[in-house]
Amino acid sequence: MPISIAHQLSFDWDLPEEESNSALSAEEIQLRKDVARAFIENPDTWPKDKDGKPEKPYWFDRYVTLSETHWPFRVAVLTAWLETPKKYRYPKTQDELADMLGMSSDRQFTVWMAKNPQIKAMVHQAWKERALDRISDSMEAMFEVAALPDYKGRGDRELHFKIAEILSDKVIVDNSGNVDLSKLSFAEKLHLAGLDNPEALIRIREDLAARRSEMEKLSAEEEEEDATRSDS
Repeated sequence: MPISIAHQLSFDWDLPEEESNSALSAEEIQLRKDVARAFIENPDTWPKDKDGKPEKPYWFDRYVTLSETHWPFRVAVLTAWLETPKKYRYPKTQDELADMLGMSSDRQFTVWMAKNPQIKAMVHQAWKERALDRISDSMEAMFEVAALPDYKGRGDRELHFKIAEILSDKVIVDNSGNVDLSKLSFAEKLHLAGLDNPEALIRIREDLAARRSEMEKLSAEEEEEDATRSDS
């Protein structure tokens, strides 16, 4: 797994407070943050599973990791929440998340992301790492569909061939799985056939010479048989 950029860089954060907080003192703003942190980190406030037991939010461990690398509390929660697939998000909406963090609305999230591009960069990096982590499962599913002997596997077969570098974008695969090589250059056709190296060409030449010799021998034998029949 690639090392997260959170562990490689330290950032200068520009996180202006909401205008509605302008009348609050720094101590009052910090108190709101502390209350929100205590709420989020208290298992008693987490969603409950079917047995009524606290169920840790999907994004909680990621939030802890970001916090340990000195990401600001509310930004760590927002980033971890944004990295979470929508069906696993708790709370469900960004506005509800803002409320959980002691904010009046989610509008400030937009301001923070505009002023701190590392937030979106981290989210994108997390999704990229997740995609790479699951690539083997997706490849296996592709191979299974590609092996289906009908039109449904056409796209997966084409992708399979391209990954294996035996098919280029110049090759057309029809719905029946037939391949049109007419747009390939002669060199590309040699590569596709595995004949783009001296050793392969020598083997082809030797094979053709052996076939020619065999054909000449058979022709000579047929002429000899014809001559024998004529004499008789």
